[in-house]
Amino acid sequence: MSPHGGGSRDRPTTYGSSDFLLLADDFRDVPASMRAGVARRLRPIGESTVADARQRASWSSRIPGAISLRVQFTGKNPGLTITVDHTKAPHGRAFEGIVYDVFRHPLFGDRDHWYDQKARPYVWPAVQATQQEVADLAENVIDEVFSSLGFH
Repeated sequence: MSPHGGGSRDRPTTYGSSDFLLLADDFRDVPASMRAGVARRLRPIGESTVADARQRASWSSRIPGAISLRVQFTGKNPGLTITVDHTKAPHGRAFEGIVYDVFRHPLFGDRDHWYDQKARPYVWPAVQATQQEVADLAENVIDEVFSSLGFH
């Protein structure tokens, strides 16, 4: 859950992401069926952040429905990842302010007249608001799983 951006906002990687990389490495020794079970238990934890982000984007008719959660322990970005489907909400990235705090667009397709629009971040504030709770709950789930496998 780590949007990165330019502009005037400097956004660090989210809480515990380096820990998740170490955890993902440890998970290679865990049976695939067990990993799937952990992912199922982590999903509801991440959904609290998704719900928060959807609420923060409720001013849009398309963005809330385009927000989703992915839970994975493999690949380049293991962990809980919030995504916004650009085919459902092509304006989602601009409003999140990932590139700039202000973006320009034509009004109703009139390319002769461009307007400045201030970003209205919704994912990053949700991540910041829920990150400690998510990290604590995820840690409890993972500790339970590793304890049941005999890891200490």
